[in-house]
Amino acid sequence: MWRSLSGCIALRLTSADIGGTLNRLTRANITISTLRYINELTVELDILRGDYRRLCRLLEGSGAKIEVIKRKGTYWQLKELLRRPLLSVGIALYILFVMAVPSRVFFIQVEGNRIVSDRQIIEAAEGCGILFGASRRQVRSERVKNGLLEKIPQLQWVGVNTKGCVAVISVRERQEGEVKEESPKGNIIASQDAIIQGITVLRGTQLCRVGQAVKAGQLLVSGYKDYGLSLKFTGAEAEIYGHTERSFDTVTLTTGLNRRKFQRREEKFSLIIGKKQINFYKDSGILHTSCVKMYKKTFIALPGGYILPIAIVKIEVLYYDTATVKGEDFAFLETASRQYLKSQMIAGSILTASVSFSEQDDICCISGRYGCLEMIGCTTNEELWNP
Repeated sequence: MWRSLSGCIALRLTSADIGGTLNRLTRANITISTLRYINELTVELDILRGDYRRLCRLLEGSGAKIEVIKRKGTYWQLKELLRRPLLSVGIALYILFVMAVPSRVFFIQVEGNRIVSDRQIIEAAEGCGILFGASRRQVRSERVKNGLLEKIPQLQWVGVNTKGCVAVISVRERQEGEVKEESPKGNIIASQDAIIQGITVLRGTQLCRVGQAVKAGQLLVSGYKDYGLSLKFTGAEAEIYGHTERSFDTVTLTTGLNRRKFQRREEKFSLIIGKKQINFYKDSGILHTSCVKMYKKTFIALPGGYILPIAIVKIEVLYYDTATVKGEDFAFLETASRQYLKSQMIAGSILTASVSFSEQDDICCISGRYGCLEMIGCTTNEELWNP
């Protein structure tokens, strides 16, 4: 075993006095592991790698001829391997791969679901730590299961098991009509400054009145109910409308560029491994108005339906001629301002509007002040403390 690790050298020794030469080697404590007589003047022998230089110095000037036939042992194999760096790196990576694969998860499989899609469960699982290359022990923890139940209320039970490199997420969905019991919500506060115009309290203790001016963040309905000798948290539920004032500016360009005639097409490619993207092209990533960029992502799948987190992205860029055209007018800006204002309301309508228009340096601007009647009550979560 030691000889194999340290390495041996097979020699062919030719000398007029073979017997005397071998005796000189023995007296010099040179270990000969194998000895083969070829003829009266020639023998083949195996010696340790460390004894080769001593043997050469000992027989120097004696007329003996030394010829190396073969180098044997683990030492020479490793030395030969190091002369081929690509092969060495490949073997090292293979060993690391064999050691790491059994303890890691590379694929995710979902079973037991009918209503909730596989994609929704897998995306929630990624947020809980079930990722490509995650530890098998980690994905089976209770924290991961509880995280999935919290992210997807439609699930009643979740179990995570591993089969080789595959994490199997077994789920049981809630039956129709089975609704997860919700805890009472908190208080209701004012979302912005307003003068209250209407109040409808369904649950909780009213702390405001019609005609009262309130500030943003002010408590309007408390989630606690006073029963005389005790307070009980029931949660607040109410609809509160108030008169509010909003003001903002809307800006657009009076002229713009419009695509006309198609010029040319370019194709670029990139590789996505996990969450890392490797681009095989160079550009700033910022396209001019004359360009259109389209993406096509193709994932690599293995037999059996397992999809690797490796994708090839094809990017197609189309270039067009452009022409200057007249932009939108003031009427468009006023319509856009009203649509934006309504989208910011929970519910309500615009009562009055005072607007002014201006145009300078190819920029069209509308400044508006609007009086609205809208719902101003918003619910906050109340953290309960149990002694």
